[in-house]
Formats: sequence, structure tokens, C-alpha cells
Amino acid sequence: IALAAPTGKAASRLEESVRESLAAQVERGSLDPALALQLPTTASALHRLLGWQRGGFRHGRGHPLPQQLVVVDEASMIDLALMCRLLEAVAPEAQLVIVGDPDQLPSVDTGDVLAALCEASEQAGSPLRDARQHLSHPHRQSAGVDVPKLATLVREGATEALLRGLDAAAFRGVNWRHGNEAALHAALRAEAVPAYR
Repeated sequence: IALAAPTGKAASRLEESVRESLAAQVERGSLDPALALQLPTTASALHRLLGWQRGGFRHGRGHPLPQQLVVVDEASMIDLALMCRLLEAVAPEAQLVIVGDPDQLPSVDTGDVLAALCEASEQAGSPLRDARQHLSHPHRQSAGVDVPKLATLVREGATEALLRGLDAAAFRGVNWRHGNEAALHAALRAEAVPAYR
């Protein structure tokens, strides 16, 4: 099993998440401690996994990755060229799990690959249709914050509902402020400086 992400920072976050999840499952009794010790808890940047060297990557069609399962997180950041190299490097009999949010952190280079794959999976008769799992429970914010609701309204283009909700203070953990740039700076200082201190 290989765990990877597009950047070193994202790989570190993946490692932390996997370690915390395994520890929580062992503590709850839903995962055998001996099995948990056998599961990978280290992740690498995609370039390292693919074996970046002068002139290209060590792993590819002619020399695939040895792992039977490759899990790649933060896939929205992967550009078209790197995704092609990854797909070529995964052995034909291996399984590739791509994890990411198509509405977040698009690639800085050519191709919004994850969003295109997700869009293709929604087409009738698409071979990707049964391969995609859409997770809807957010883990980035606490349950007492309604940022995911705002994000959904923005994605859907529901401007009127969004503005009505903001004006009515209907979103927990979200403060809507009116005013000019000076008022915004004053409000940010008033909230951020004490919290920072």
C-alpha cells in the first residue's frame, strides 16, 4: 500500500490523518492493534513516489509501482501531466484510490483533472459512475459552524438564498459585515488581535 499526495505538506497531513484514524479505531476496538501496526502510516509526495530523476520518472508503464493499492489524497491539485504519469505508473492489476474535493485547490498547471473525472462520473452510462463515492459529511469545520452550507449555496449559484441567510445571521459561526474597507480592517483587528495575543 502506498499513500501519496501532490505536495510534501499534503503528504504530512495525510500521514497525520491516517495515524489519528488508526489510533481512534484501535481505541474503539474496531481495529485489531496487530493489524494497525501492519498498515502504512507514512505518505510521500507524488514526485517521490514516482521516483523523480533527471529526464523523467523511474516508475511508469515499463516499470510500474510495486504496490497493489495506491491512495492519493488532495487530488484536486494534480495537473494533467502528473495524473498521466501516475496512471501509467500504477500496475494494471493494482487499485488506485483518488481522494479529493473537486471544488477545492485546483491545479496550478494545465488540467482540472479531478473535477473532470467527477463530472464524467455523473454522465449516464459512464464507466466511472460506479467507481465514485461522494462523501457529504465535512470534517474541516466543527459541527457548530455552517460554512459547508454556505459553500453549497455558492456552488449552486443560489445568490438570493445566500444573501438572505447572511443578512438574517442564519449560518452558525459566520459573521456578515457591511461597510467599506476601513470598516473591514477595523473588524478584523478587533477580532483577530485579541485571539492572536
